[in-house]
Amino acid sequence: MGSSLSTPAPSAKGRLEWLDGLRAIAILGVVTVHTAGLVHDRSPLLQIIAQTGQYGVQLFFVISTITIMKTLEFESNTKFWYIKRFFRIAPLYYIAIVFYYPIFLVENRMGFRSHDGLAANDIIANILFMHGWVPSANNSTVPGGWSIAVEMTFYAFAPAMSKFANKYSKTYALIVFFALAVLISALSIALSHGGPNNNTFLYFWPINQLHIFLLGVGLYRYFGDRLYSEKPHSIFIIFSIFALSLGLYLGPVADKNHTLAPLAVALSGWAAILGLGHFKSILTLKPVVFIGRISFSIYIVHFFFEHVFRFIEKKFPLPSDHLGGFGWFGFWFILMMCCSTIAAFFTYRTIEIPSIAAGGRFIEWLKSHRPPERKQ
Repeated sequence: MGSSLSTPAPSAKGRLEWLDGLRAIAILGVVTVHTAGLVHDRSPLLQIIAQTGQYGVQLFFVISTITIMKTLEFESNTKFWYIKRFFRIAPLYYIAIVFYYPIFLVENRMGFRSHDGLAANDIIANILFMHGWVPSANNSTVPGGWSIAVEMTFYAFAPAMSKFANKYSKTYALIVFFALAVLISALSIALSHGGPNNNTFLYFWPINQLHIFLLGVGLYRYFGDRLYSEKPHSIFIIFSIFALSLGLYLGPVADKNHTLAPLAVALSGWAAILGLGHFKSILTLKPVVFIGRISFSIYIVHFFFEHVFRFIEKKFPLPSDHLGGFGWFGFWFILMMCCSTIAAFFTYRTIEIPSIAAGGRFIEWLKSHRPPERKQ
């Protein structure tokens, strides 16, 4: 698969490390946007920088597409693949449902924040990962849960997408998935009467995000091997800068279209990956890889600290004139990342790793209890 001009893919470890580096960039963006909410004296520049951070989620989607398409190439049993994905995501997410429920109840009673998503049907929707389609459950039972709903929606169709993409030529697959991405983009814009407002249900719901995965599947099929090329390509870097600029203009700068803005930023991510070549080695620095490896846990736990710091800041307002907007942003960002990283390392070691191992053991048990094949 892929162009014969591409260099062979490096070791699995190498691939994992630069992908982890990208995850680190993505989670830093997510933490940036939520940290900025703690700063009252935000300049227009700081506001744009903060809103740019929200596209860390779309970078996660790009990384997920690469990871999922690659794993499906090596996993012939779709049932086992689904089991692995479930044990990778569900245990920590279910614990988050239990963890955040009493916190949201207390905040509701204190009048500090108003939370939906605490009704039984909302919790059930989250347990089934259907909350992306339920407005009251989408982003409130677990903060940031909307992106998990989008991921799980993609997982539902990913094996079929991979099989279709690999059945046909690279060019044909790219054209088909590009067309599907355009169609679902048009559908989202039409259903939201011109495009959703930022950070609303219609922005978060899967229909407005799945075009990133659809186009990603086509790009992976077409450029698959080149993702691991050591040769830099300036044309991809130029396109990456253009796509990022377009996405920022459509999104945080001009507030024009929040269906096309995430797609443009995702395309920027793809182009950067294809163009960086051996410069991707900077993504394999140990501290960067470490942050990326625990990024899912950071994503889940950093909302807790955001809530704690908002409560502290509300009860004990800090004088903005001492440090200024960027100064306080830097203070809260460092504090948020330090606290979240420590907590995330704990949840990664005690929840994520054991859950992944449990999924592996369950698959081995299923294999050992398979009925013997009948002889013809």
